[in-house]
Amino acid sequence: MGTAEVAAGSEQELERFRVITKDITDHRAAVEDAVETGNSLLTQATGDDVHVIQERLGILEDRYANISSTANGRQQRLQQALPLARKFKDATEKLSDWLDKVEADMGTAEVAAGSEQEQEIFREYKKQVDGHKHLVANMNEAGAKVMELSPGEGTRSVEHKIANINQRYDSVIAAVQHRLEVIQAHCADIKDTTNRMDSELSATQARLDALELEEDQHAHIEPLQTQVDTSGLMADLEAVNDRWNSLASKVSEWEAKMETLSEWLSDTEELVTNQRPPSSQLKIIEAQLQEQKLLKRLVDDKKPTVDSLKQEAKQLSSIADPGDRRNIQQQLTDLFQRWDALTINTADRKQKLEDILEAAKDFKDAFDPLVEWVEATERKLSSQQPITTDPAKMEADTTEHQVITKDITDHRAAVEDAVETGKSLLTQATGDDVHVIQERLDILEDRYANISSTANGRQQRLQQALPLARKFKDATEKLSDWLDKVEADMATAEDAAMSEQEQEIFREYKKQVDEHKHLVANMNEAGAKVMELSPGEGARSVEHKIANINQRYDSVIAALSGKNEDSLNVSAEQEEEGLPQTQAQQLQEVIAQLRREVEDLRRLPELPRKLEDMSQDEMRTYVGILVRNVLRRPFKWKEEEKPPFWPCDIPFSSRRPSGNTTNWSDKMRIVIKAAFTYYDQKPVITRGMNN
Repeated sequence: MGTAEVAAGSEQELERFRVITKDITDHRAAVEDAVETGNSLLTQATGDDVHVIQERLGILEDRYANISSTANGRQQRLQQALPLARKFKDATEKLSDWLDKVEADMGTAEVAAGSEQEQEIFREYKKQVDGHKHLVANMNEAGAKVMELSPGEGTRSVEHKIANINQRYDSVIAAVQHRLEVIQAHCADIKDTTNRMDSELSATQARLDALELEEDQHAHIEPLQTQVDTSGLMADLEAVNDRWNSLASKVSEWEAKMETLSEWLSDTEELVTNQRPPSSQLKIIEAQLQEQKLLKRLVDDKKPTVDSLKQEAKQLSSIADPGDRRNIQQQLTDLFQRWDALTINTADRKQKLEDILEAAKDFKDAFDPLVEWVEATERKLSSQQPITTDPAKMEADTTEHQVITKDITDHRAAVEDAVETGKSLLTQATGDDVHVIQERLDILEDRYANISSTANGRQQRLQQALPLARKFKDATEKLSDWLDKVEADMATAEDAAMSEQEQEIFREYKKQVDEHKHLVANMNEAGAKVMELSPGEGARSVEHKIANINQRYDSVIAALSGKNEDSLNVSAEQEEEGLPQTQAQQLQEVIAQLRREVEDLRRLPELPRKLEDMSQDEMRTYVGILVRNVLRRPFKWKEEEKPPFWPCDIPFSSRRPSGNTTNWSDKMRIVIKAAFTYYDQKPVITRGMNN
């Protein structure tokens, strides 16, 4: 994937995550409403239900916070990556175009070596190299951040492009620097030759002037020549003149070399001044270290020239006059102060970059594998199916999930080591790198905490759901077997007059109904909790099974009730036929007992206090119990679940619907009264409660 694709991909991904983030934000109100509803339900719950509801609310809020945090984090990283990808694309395209041109021009240049034209061309190259430094820095900085924010195939493409352009850029720098040094040395030789020629011309002119003076004075001096021997004096003068000319030539050559070195120092000092602070990002550090090694090599290559100039200065100082000696010493002192500062700075920066590079490699080696592991673990957790309701499958899921949970726990030390390594790197980081490293550490810790919380939450739900699923399965299997037998027996029973044997059979059925009450309660209780812990298709299957068995159980009760009513008629007939009084009384007692027990099954729940004294919360709780008692199964306040006693003009809900301004307490009282009226019962207040 090229830089253009990276930028385009980032824009598309950012737009997609904006949609996802908006969807998550749009659901915030729904989550808050659900939490508020749960908190209200908590005020009415008792026993284990309080823990279950609190846990479900906590899981909902945690999962919403997790997806919100993950989406926001992803969107922030995309928002950071997009301008960086554009910046990287702009820098690489400009650098590539420029390098193509420079490399082609340098390969086809046809100018005389060392000519003024060649010198001008390579000065222009040097100027262009300096002018493109900021693009190289932009490319390295933006590229490194793009690789951090966009791992994968795109990263390898970006890394390859950075390495390629840095190598080409360094090659151009080295070629231009080397050629300029050759040109400068050649120019220095030309300058030395020119200076020597100027000196010789000046000396020749001086001798010509002297000759003219001699000609003017010849007439005066000639008569004395016969009297004075000047040959020795002339020889001394010529020797002094030769030494002077030689010294002047050497000083001139030395000053020219010093000027060349001073210019090189100025250029190098400017290069050092413009260097960016050491980065803490691996790719940028590697590029900076490569650049620093090249700079140090250039400095080291210049050392023989510096040592030679120092030696020449000592020789010149020994034969120069005091004024020239002071000038030479001053130039030497100034130059070598700059030289020493440059060499120390170059070596120190190289060492610092090597230290940071080692720390950055340690951080990358610790951090990158963890990020890959976190992403893989997040995918595992997100791909897990909802908790099943089958105990055998639940046991297998628990074993499989324990492996994931153990793997997460085993990685805790690696996460702590990576954080510690990152904090060590932070002590050497500067500028924006401090924020970038800290943000990466925070994201790693947050993501690890999220997957740890998610895994532990699922583990806890599995541990809670397994015994409930076993309890539910045991209750439903026993109830189903019993109901199959009872329904079959009742279907084949003859409709003959209620004999004593038949009465005994139905008394046994009634006894069995009572004995199976606890199984019905177990099924309803465990099933409701299993549905809470195992949402989805499994919950619908459980709900269907609960409704089916409750309906069959109620049908058996109703059938027994019908038989009891029939027994009254049988008793009357038996009395008319002259049954013994004792048997008739016993039969009447059995019938009355059965009738009372059937009525108990149909009786509505007792009120905690007088209806007019009940608070809205008390009525809301009571209505929920009332509906469940009538339906004999869990329910979800859906309109299709509305019981027959519920008034048509009142919404089927325990809370006032949004936008409804009526007094909901009054509505709840109407619902409760309607239930007692429908079932022809009178409200009963719980014994022991204050009226």
